[in-house]
Amino acid sequence: QHHTGLVALRQLECPIDDSEFELDDLLDADQVAAVLGLSSRGAVSVYRSRYTDFPAPVIVRSLGRCQLWLRQDVGAWMLARGGSK
Repeated sequence: QHHTGLVALRQLECPIDDSEFELDDLLDADQVAAVLGLSSRGAVSVYRSRYTDFPAPVIVRSLGRCQLWLRQDVGAWMLARGGSK
């Protein structure tokens, strides 16, 4: 089964084994920023530096240019800090 998300990931030079994770469960930095209510994808990098408990990306490809997080990890982190999903 091919998803448009998989095509987009391949275009971003972020090859993944589509059986490794459900594509709907993966977030790029823009999506992580949106979930957390941050102003930009760059703020995700700031959060990663600032908060030692911030979830690590589950996929890192292309020398770090492509990083993907699990939606559940980001949501759980946000809830643990008093945020809402």
